[in-house]
Amino acid sequence: MMNLMQTSSATSLRVGLAVGLAVLAAVLAGLVHDGRADAFDLALRLRLLALDTAGAVAVWRAVSMLGSGAVLALLAVVALTILVVNVERRAAWHLAFVMIMAIVLENGLKWLVHRARPPEIFPHTMPASYSFPSGHALFSFAFYVTIVLIAQHHVRGRLPVVALWAGATCLVVLIGASRLFLGVHYPSDVLGGYLVAAFCICVVRRG
Repeated sequence: MMNLMQTSSATSLRVGLAVGLAVLAAVLAGLVHDGRADAFDLALRLRLLALDTAGAVAVWRAVSMLGSGAVLALLAVVALTILVVNVERRAAWHLAFVMIMAIVLENGLKWLVHRARPPEIFPHTMPASYSFPSGHALFSFAFYVTIVLIAQHHVRGRLPVVALWAGATCLVVLIGASRLFLGVHYPSDVLGGYLVAAFCICVVRRG
């Protein structure tokens, strides 16, 4: 009975969190679509770009690559192969569903919001797609956090788990920051990507 109550409570919490994330993402998308986030985005973008230097562009490009579609697709194939070989089919489906949902929502929101990219700062860095949400932020959050959620079930000790979470968090934050310092996204694009990714993970959460 106690286990049943705990399971029910955890499910209710997860559903509530998913609903909350969906509402936040929808509100942010509405603000972006209506142009009400522009003043905040432009002000913060200018402050961030003022901290940037030409010499850091190569570094930010390298960091950004870790959240690119090509790199994440390759890592996802490797991860799925390892999980299937080790008969971790539930975890494999979990990762696959999270990434598929992320792709669907990213493309759907880009089409619905139709936000143009900010003015180009550095040559040959601007993608051709719409700006909201940031695909790099969304996919990197969805992939790396899901990998940690799966990996932590196979790691003993609190310190290794903390190290996994710290590494994934730093990586995801740096990838999001790289999109801002390269000038290819507004801050709300990155925030939107994180919210959508968190929603995907919450919906497809592995028990």
